Amino acid sequence: MKAKILIPVLLLLIISLFAGNWIYGKMSAKKVEAYLDNLPNADVKYDHVTVNPLMAKIKINQFEYQVPDKEIVFYCNELTISIPHSDAMKIVKEKSLDEINKLGIEGNDIVVANMKGDTLVVSDNLDMDFDGALMVEDLKNLQIDFPEEDQDFDLTIRNTRLGSKATDDSVLKTLAETKQIDKIGLEIKVKAKEGKMLLEDFIVKSKEMLVKGDADIDFTGETRESMKPVYAKVKYEMSMPDNLTWEDEKGKYSVKSFNSSFSGKLNLKENGEFLELIDEADVDIDLKELTFDYDEATKATMNQQLAMLGLNSDDLSIKGFSLHSKIDSSSLIIENTELLLPVLKAGLTANMHLDRSNFNNSQINAFQLIISNINPKLDEALGNLSKTFGFKIQREEDNIVFEVKGSFQNPQIKGVHY
Repeated sequence: MKAKILIPVLLLLIISLFAGNWIYGKMSAKKVEAYLDNLPNADVKYDHVTVNPLMAKIKINQFEYQVPDKEIVFYCNELTISIPHSDAMKIVKEKSLDEINKLGIEGNDIVVANMKGDTLVVSDNLDMDFDGALMVEDLKNLQIDFPEEDQDFDLTIRNTRLGSKATDDSVLKTLAETKQIDKIGLEIKVKAKEGKMLLEDFIVKSKEMLVKGDADIDFTGETRESMKPVYAKVKYEMSMPDNLTWEDEKGKYSVKSFNSSFSGKLNLKENGEFLELIDEADVDIDLKELTFDYDEATKATMNQQLAMLGLNSDDLSIKGFSLHSKIDSSSLIIENTELLLPVLKAGLTANMHLDRSNFNNSQINAFQLIISNINPKLDEALGNLSKTFGFKIQREEDNIVFEVKGSFQNPQIKGVHY
């Protein structure tokens, strides 16, 4: 008997809840529309607004916004804002919000264009989430003290294309005409009590390129106002496995593949910029077949300059380059490093002791550069130059060998007296 009474009551409550949510949502949507229609110094257009108070979501269809003082228009076919309903209504009613604690933004079919109608950027989807406590006034003034509470910010952008008018940079313009970035992602976490900011799962992914990395930034200070960045532990990998081509006013260029990685600890200035001195790092670079196809005028100038070495511009294409190095507080080691050109092969190994207090006193324990597989014309030209200027090129059989020891201030090249 009780069940027979309870079920209709529950159904009635559920129906009332959804009906109330729908009615209140309609009322809230009108307030949001009025707010958008009366924004000062803003050109906003939209088709309609839907508000779901229970789900804390505001959905705006066919949203268009012209950025003030800039000839840029932002369009989004469907813009969904997730924000506590009380915060949303406070913004609508009071035109302000003191603190942001939770905010989510999702946009579908996004277009950024200039006032001439040229498409600058197109993205299928943008998804952003913030969870923490951020003072709006600080955000406006870009004067954010180190937060007292933990913060978490996530951003993912999918299927992004750049229009040909998006940039004046010739390399990026060439890429923009043909390439798509499948995913851009980043998560930022602030650990307030530990004085840390973590940049995690950074990724830029496309068919032609993959960049991913993480960073761990340490802050120090007695108060949140005095907290300043001290150092950052950074790790990244970058790879371009497929042929990449680009061009500028001097010619066309292509690289078959490029891979690099970095893992290290970098010192920071108070403003967040990197200091020149690197505490520790492991660096690896591998490049295959970098070619240059210069225009006729540039090629003629280069050929004229290279003629005294018996070379031409085609001889400068890089068939391969690899670098492997390690640096710490007291040493720099370079090994398995090689450069391969059509006219020579060069291999480098080095071991140096670093004096951080005075780099001029740093010691070169070992430095050896071996140049082999030398083109006969280049070899002959180098021999003529050595005779003309009166210096001797150190050789081991057919290879040219440079060996250096001593301090940075007074390096000694084996076989060279000065």
